[in-house]
Amino acid sequence: YSDDVLVGDTVRAEAPGNNRYYNYSLYRSTIQRPTRFSAIANSTAGGAVSGAGSFGPGTEVTLEAVADPGYLFLNWTGGASGNELTLQLVLNSNVTVSANFAPDLSDSDDDGVSNYIEATVYGSDPNRSDTSGDGIPDNLAIALGWNPLVGNAGLVSAVAENADSL
Repeated sequence: YSDDVLVGDTVRAEAPGNNRYYNYSLYRSTIQRPTRFSAIANSTAGGAVSGAGSFGPGTEVTLEAVADPGYLFLNWTGGASGNELTLQLVLNSNVTVSANFAPDLSDSDDDGVSNYIEATVYGSDPNRSDTSGDGIPDNLAIALGWNPLVGNAGLVSAVAENADSL
């Protein structure tokens, strides 16, 4: 059996146990060659994948992992592996891969609040220690029960000006 056998070709087959060979002509093909292959991409919470779909055999496919704010891309698992954001595949069969993401527990702006908490809980900018620009660091605004997206400089000034009367 060969994928290269076509209708009208002669096929040589050995009869089991008697060392005789017979020639057969193939009149009807039962070989179904796929005309499309699927690149299926799943993702864990915290991101998405672009580039998946149905493609012709031998097509080079690029899948890209895109992390949500507050998350990091970890790796690809399943039918392919790697830890780069983009994954190159040549489709000669169906393939299913998963992009894995995890919370970003680093603190890019050194304000004491993780990138994950800033992005997913408060919506503040994990790259700016004072998202609102009011002079009050995000971690202090959060500790005071204030919204780090709202400027509170006026309130702080009013309290400072009236500190003696409080």
